[in-house]
Amino acid sequence: MSSKKLSRKTSARQVLSKHEKVEASTGNVFADLGLPDAEELLLKSQLAVSIAELVEQAGWTKTETARRAGIDHAKISNVLRGRLSGFSSNRLSAILDRLGNSVGTVSHR
Repeated sequence: MSSKKLSRKTSARQVLSKHEKVEASTGNVFADLGLPDAEELLLKSQLAVSIAELVEQAGWTKTETARRAGIDHAKISNVLRGRLSGFSSNRLSAILDRLGNSVGTVSHR
């Protein structure tokens, strides 16, 4: 897209229709991008979001969260920042459980 500012009368749809092809999502951005293990990546991201929401609602610091989860500060920091390559969905589920929320009660979007 050019660096020109859009007028208030120009909608994003008008700009996209002129310059971009839009495809409907499958509901899994990882699958849409053609990434391997898309379902696992989606599950891991949903678990990480649930962990972050729980931490925010509880008002815990990263240090407190790490203590409650039984992992070190750097690892919980990675989870909260969405850096999930070192975590399996089972491990993220266990962290969520240790923080007091079972996977069965997590709302997946």
